[in-house]
This record gives sequence, structure tokens and C-alpha cells, in this order.
Amino acid sequence: MRVLLRGLALSSLAALLAAPLCAGADYIRDEVRVNMRSGPSADYRILRVLSSGEQIARLQKNENWVLVRTADGKQGWVPIAYVTKEIPPSITLPKVKAQLAEAQAWIEELSTQLAAQAEATKELADLRARNQQLEEENRQFVRSDTWKKWFTGAAIAGIFLAVGGMWPRGGTQRPRRIKL
Repeated sequence: MRVLLRGLALSSLAALLAAPLCAGADYIRDEVRVNMRSGPSADYRILRVLSSGEQIARLQKNENWVLVRTADGKQGWVPIAYVTKEIPPSITLPKVKAQLAEAQAWIEELSTQLAAQAEATKELADLRARNQQLEEENRQFVRSDTWKKWFTGAAIAGIFLAVGGMWPRGGTQRPRRIKL
């Protein structure tokens, strides 16, 4: 039970310390190194050098200096000119580049799909045109009486061939002569 309470207390303390870093965070401007000092002037000793893009929490403001806390909990003073609310490009640029690469890949994929669909659409249009042509030829064939005449002629020829095949031909017998 005590371990649980200690863990809860430590978690709460960590959340309280991290809260200023998350809510309304400030950053060191891009492409600079700023000396964090023990007091609000260049006469105080340097505690640490802050890099551009490093996240800080603004604790107190003086005329030209800001008391800040770093992510590791150290406090010190930096010139106000180097502190901004905007996330510097050194942090946002890699994210934007990644999003751009993702968007370009997506656009390429969509372009490929569009080309495939355009080809399928062209093929479908060709098939529809051929289908209409065949339907028209079929209508013309049905309308014409030529097929009926051909069918009738073929049927008559078939009947004559069948009858001719069954009709007796002269055999081996000699014709009889009638004597008078």
C-alpha cells in the first residue's frame, strides 16, 4: 500500500514539474546558443548553454531577461530576445519534411490509380462502342429477310438430297423388253 502511495506521489510530483513545460512552452530561437546565467545580467556566471529548439518554461520576467526552467529542472536567466512562443524551424522542419514525403508518396499512388482507372475507362468505352456496333448489326440481320431465304433454300436442298438418297436407282437387272 505504501509503495502504491509513494508511486502516486512521485507521479503527481513529476506531472506538476512537467506541466509548465507542456502548457505555454517557450523555445530558444533557431540557430543560436544561449548562455543561461545565474542572474539577470551578463555579469552573472554561466550555468549552462542552451541550444536552439530546446524547450523551456518561463517562470519570471525582468526588463530584458527571463527566468526559465529547462526540461531537466535547472533554472537560470536568459536574454528575452532569444525566447519565443513559436516552435523553431529546427524542430518543425523535419516534421514538415516527413509530412511532405508522405503526401508526395500518397499523390504518386493516387496518380498511378488514376492512370489505371483512365485506361480502364478507355477500355470500357471501346467495349461499349463495339457492343453498340454488334447490336446494330444484329438488328439489321434480324430485320432482313435474307436469312429466311437462305434457310428455306438450304432446307429444300436438304430435302432433295434426302429423297434422292432414298430413291431407288437402277440395279443390276436388265430392263425387260416387251415382245409383240
